[in-house]
Amino acid sequence: MFAAGFISGPATAAPRAVRAQESPPKREKSAGESAKPADPAAFTEVGATAEVLTVRDWRHMSAQERRRFELFVERSFPEVWNELQPQRERDARAYNKRMERLAVELMPIFEEQAENADRAAILIREKHLEMRIQEVVAEFMLAKDESARVKSRALLIDLVGKLFDAVEERRILDIRRLEERLAVLKQRVAENSRDRDTIIARQVELHLNPTPDPEDAAKTKPGAKPDDASHDQSP
Repeated sequence: MFAAGFISGPATAAPRAVRAQESPPKREKSAGESAKPADPAAFTEVGATAEVLTVRDWRHMSAQERRRFELFVERSFPEVWNELQPQRERDARAYNKRMERLAVELMPIFEEQAENADRAAILIREKHLEMRIQEVVAEFMLAKDESARVKSRALLIDLVGKLFDAVEERRILDIRRLEERLAVLKQRVAENSRDRDTIIARQVELHLNPTPDPEDAAKTKPGAKPDDASHDQSP
């Protein structure tokens, strides 16, 4: 059985060593993939900020979105889903309250699946291990004799080790993607340096001869009405 706090009780913090779950780096094409030549019309932005993951509130989801999240919980955390069924069938208000708390913990992983399925799989494994660790700690605290505590401690060592390995696996994955992104950014910088004079010349032209406003351009079209032309404020 999963820790009760994960489903109905107050939110329980993850183990300190693995509490932070870093946002994944935004993926860009690697240097080996086809890349467009540098655009001389504008400077390439290098320090782009990655999008921040927005955690959606269970209360604000549509019926379809709720069902998608429920299917995610059912498939990824079947033990949790099975424990929720009695309330889902008999007490909608209590069920929704529990799902609100559950969404806070699991929505980031749910949304991660859309772009990074392999990273999401690791996060799911981490969450299972964290919940199991909570259970074993509770068993240790309630143990009546030393042999039971020794058994719980040995199991805890094994689980914490597996959690450590999962976190490191995720970080290695993140590093690899960051390296791919860095390779792309280096390539862009090299292309911009190569085309420096062309880019600068184009930027100067854009400053001196800006693109006319579409509304102003329409006034000069053949067949424009006289009253349209009267609004033209050009000298």
